[in-house]
Amino acid sequence: MCSLWEYSTTLVWIFLAGTAAMAIISRMLNDHLLIPPDPPKNLWFRKRNFIKPSYLMKPDLYFDEMGCRLAWRFTIVSAVSGFAFLLIIYLLLSCEK
Repeated sequence: MCSLWEYSTTLVWIFLAGTAAMAIISRMLNDHLLIPPDPPKNLWFRKRNFIKPSYLMKPDLYFDEMGCRLAWRFTIVSAVSGFAFLLIIYLLLSCEK
């Protein structure tokens, strides 16, 4: 398993790209909510991301058709980036370099 050490920079780039893609997809999911949230009272500290993790468990209850597709993509991207993160941590802790 430590032979994957030579791919560690690739794994880091996969993780960084995955987290950036998750941030972009979560912003896009805000536009596809079935029930839009109330506008913020204070414009200085407004919360721009209204997606909760429970929305991804049953996306058809919270998103329109395009939002359901984006929620599925968000789930796949988060799984890939999470696996890359766990593999990076494993390589850092168990393999000596």
